[in-house]
Amino acid sequence: MPTRLPAFPDLPEHSYTVTLGDAVYTLRFVWRERLAAWYMDLGDSTGTPIVQGVRLTTSWAPFESHGITGLAGVIYVRGNAEPRREDIGVTTFLMFYPTDELPASETETLYVS
Repeated sequence: MPTRLPAFPDLPEHSYTVTLGDAVYTLRFVWRERLAAWYMDLGDSTGTPIVQGVRLTTSWAPFESHGITGLAGVIYVRGNAEPRREDIGVTTFLMFYPTDELPASETETLYVS
């Protein structure tokens, strides 16, 4: 079952620690007014950065392309197409899907013309 990660739209910058799978991580959220977007950092249990400054875009797994070892699942953004500051944690959600609950990848078929 996926886990909804909390976020707080009233706080333009906030962080907390959370257990994802068997490991503890630090999540940091920052609202960038000029860009009108939320950004997120992922750190280890001590707050040491693993990945910094990833824009949160709906229907996207913000850390998927970063090759994070030890993250036992996928963090995925669900909600409005263009999340506003007040949407994070209200209508735009970060969901953590454990690896064992993800569907198996479909075999890619290459078409040659």
